Amino acid sequence: MFAFSAVPLLLLVGAGVDYARLSEGRANLNSVADAAALAAVSPIIMNDPGAWDTKKLEAIKAAQQYFKGLSAELASKGIQVVNETYEPTVDINVLKMKVCWEAKQATTFMNLASISEVSYTGCSTSQSASQTYATFYFLVDVSGSMGIGATAADQVLMQTKTGCTFACHTTNWVSETIYPTCNANKTTPCCAKLFGARTRFDVVKDAIATVLETGQAAEKMPNQFQYGIYKFSNELREVQSVTTDYAKLKAAVGTMTQDEPGGTNIAYAMQQLSGLMPDSGDGTTPSSRKIFLILLTDGVEGNVKEYQDVNGCYGKKPAYCGNWSPDSNRTINAPGFWFGSERSQAINAARCTPIKQRGIRIATLNTEYLVPVVGSDSRFTNIRNILVPVIRQTMEKCATDPSYAYYASSPEEISAATDSLFKKLMEKARLLE
Repeated sequence: MFAFSAVPLLLLVGAGVDYARLSEGRANLNSVADAAALAAVSPIIMNDPGAWDTKKLEAIKAAQQYFKGLSAELASKGIQVVNETYEPTVDINVLKMKVCWEAKQATTFMNLASISEVSYTGCSTSQSASQTYATFYFLVDVSGSMGIGATAADQVLMQTKTGCTFACHTTNWVSETIYPTCNANKTTPCCAKLFGARTRFDVVKDAIATVLETGQAAEKMPNQFQYGIYKFSNELREVQSVTTDYAKLKAAVGTMTQDEPGGTNIAYAMQQLSGLMPDSGDGTTPSSRKIFLILLTDGVEGNVKEYQDVNGCYGKKPAYCGNWSPDSNRTINAPGFWFGSERSQAINAARCTPIKQRGIRIATLNTEYLVPVVGSDSRFTNIRNILVPVIRQTMEKCATDPSYAYYASSPEEISAATDSLFKKLMEKARLLE
């Protein structure tokens, strides 16, 4: 009885051993195919600026290289790949790779039952991270208060050379006398540059230039990101219309000036820009881009508008000098305070709601006031005590999400915050929602 049962029992045990080996072989090939499929959609492939057809060819080449190299190591285990296929496809800006294989493996104990080898097949599929098209609108505050010295040293230098530290407005009214190379046709910010002072506005410009470098390097598809650059004081001014041309954008930022009527009307500028921006799309095509608005401002609105008065002022004639008139597009918000006929206030966050309702994501960078170490303008104290605490909350409410609201004061902080904010938005742009 034992002799009769021994043979089938041995075959059964042997079949179990063979089955375990075959299962291990299949698992090994599945792992090889997984690695090959992932190699096909690696950042090296996706960062290639070429067309999708080119990417697919590169994906096949990468997958083949991985599969053949790794599967060759399995030959010592009796595993022989007899066929493999690579099928790349593009779907909504996503590259997918399907790697299929057919293999055979020699048996040991099952060979006693005339089964010398077993064939099996499998497939692995991968896809790249979703990439979407996006448009970024920069809205830059160029009002007088952005002409404040970027550091304490810059503020002292500006006070010494121009007689101005805070709200250094566009029309030159002192610098000509104190600093002769600044004539009556040069603005105070322009004069500041001549003697080496760096303003808060200069820091923001440099930060945007860095951001453009980051965006260009991060593109995964040709013309994936486009940008529009606008500035404002009392009203919106175009710096560069929406384009994917990085050379134009960098040149526009480099030549952007603070030559504006020196009041601040954030709400009106946002209303004007809203009329230029399309509704946000799903990002799947260049004609359906996701829209992002990046607001860079100190967050303080003013209700006046500067103009050039040729009648002279401050005892100087003839000279152009700054004079003030009411801003006809202003609205009064609370909290705020009056300085003579001039009112300083925080923006009403409700003004951001209509833009967000169109699917446009708003991000804010509050270039918070660095209270000057020189000068005696009482507005310094009022802004610090009355407005700064509220502006933080207001900018958060204006942003699509509190995590989209950044704050910075020093030049280093402004540069770092601008870069961090933009990278956050780029990551958001890559996700299909």
